[in-house]
Amino acid sequence: MDLCVGTGNLAAVVINALKNNGFKNIHGFGIDNDDTLLTIASIESQLCDLDLNLYHQDALDKSLIPQADVIVSDLPVGWYPLDERAEGYETHAKEGHSFVHFLLIEKALNNLKEGGIGMFLIPSSMFESKESLPLLKFIQKNGYLQSLINLPGAMFASKKSEKAILILQKKGAKSKQANPVLLGEFPLVKDTKNFEKFMAEVAVWKEKNF
Repeated sequence: MDLCVGTGNLAAVVINALKNNGFKNIHGFGIDNDDTLLTIASIESQLCDLDLNLYHQDALDKSLIPQADVIVSDLPVGWYPLDERAEGYETHAKEGHSFVHFLLIEKALNNLKEGGIGMFLIPSSMFESKESLPLLKFIQKNGYLQSLINLPGAMFASKKSEKAILILQKKGAKSKQANPVLLGEFPLVKDTKNFEKFMAEVAVWKEKNF
C-alpha cells in the first residue's frame, strides 16, 4: 500500500521489484486526494499490468482501507489543516496544526498487519525536534524502529530538504527489535566501491534480523 500514491511511480517500482524477486500474487492499494494524479496512476498501472486498486480520498479520513503487509510512501511534509480530524490521532499537536507526516506514519502503523513493514521517505531532521516526541512514543508502543538511513546530502539542493528512509515494523507475529538498529547514510551510487560495501552490510543485517 502507498498512502500517498500520486502518479503511482513508487508503487510500480516496489511491486515490480517484488515480482522480480519471486513474489507472486501481489495486490496493491494506492490512496491519494488528487484525482488527476490518480488518473495518471491508473494509466501507469494498466500499462505495467499491475494489480493496483486506487482510492480517491484523504488517507487520514476514516475509511475501509484494508490492512497491508507492507506500506511504502514518500510522505508529504507540512501542516495538516483539518484539526478536528487530526485530533483522532495520538500524534496530533496539542496546539495549532499537526504535522501531516506524523499523522500518516501513525495511520500506516495502524493499517499494517501484525509484523508488517512500513518504509517511508521522511525529512532527515524529523526526529531532532521536540515535536517528534509523541510520534516516537507511538512508534515505541506499537512497533519497532528498525532502520533510519540518510540519503546522500549531494542529492539535495539544501540541508533543509535532505531526506532519509525510515523502516518501521509493527509489533506482533514474529517481529522483534532489530539488533542493531540500522543507521547510516547511503553512499552515492557513482561511488561504486563504498556503495557495494554498504549494500553488502545491509544484506547481512537483513539476513540476521529478518
